[in-house]
Amino acid sequence: IGAYGSGAVLSYLYSKVSGVSYKWLAKSTGWRGHSTYTDWDIKQGSTVTVGGITFDSDTGKSYGGFQVF
Repeated sequence: IGAYGSGAVLSYLYSKVSGVSYKWLAKSTGWRGHSTYTDWDIKQGSTVTVGGITFDSDTGKSYGGFQVF
């Protein structure tokens, strides 16, 4: 199970909810715990546009999202 939210929310869910394995830190820098939370698997980045396609420039650690066969 993955969770998305502020650092405070992710910290709480990961420690209290059985099954939460992956943490996606929201871009909202004003949310509580954003600047101090380091245990994220994905960190939402700024919105960018490349070649007419708009997307978030997220940073990912090894969270199992893609596997090479």
